[in-house]
Amino acid sequence: TDAHVKNYSMKMVANDGGLMEGYWTGNVTTEVQNSYLTFPIKALLKVSPRWEIQAGGFLSYQLKGSFTGYVYNGYLREGNPTGEKVVFEGESTASYDFSRDLRSFQCGAEIGAQWRAYRHLYLYADLSWGFVPVFKSSFETITFNMYPIYANLGFAYKF
Repeated sequence: TDAHVKNYSMKMVANDGGLMEGYWTGNVTTEVQNSYLTFPIKALLKVSPRWEIQAGGFLSYQLKGSFTGYVYNGYLREGNPTGEKVVFEGESTASYDFSRDLRSFQCGAEIGAQWRAYRHLYLYADLSWGFVPVFKSSFETITFNMYPIYANLGFAYKF
């Protein structure tokens, strides 16, 4: 993602290697890459010969996780929202890496539907919503909870 934020709680590493913490106002670029091993538990309801609806839950274990990014074109108020102002302009950036603070386990709910378009062609959609925040409870840098939410759209061909 690339976003413009105001008073965003942040802990980052400046270009000179120093650790900075405070409230960021400016642009934030974040890249998240997570791989999970997931065990779905679903019930299936056949509504008609062409439609199926499924719902249930899932348990997931994170195999690999990454939550990194950088800030630019803005300023950091060190310590608190009225602290010393450190300005980042032009090519000046600071990076962050919260990968070690990601949770290993996740659970949540899933709902979806499948439609048989032709004899062998199916279209489907499903939504997965995690109930557990992605960061450990001891993580304090981002002050709001973030949850994993995934939507899948696709097709299948049955041989």
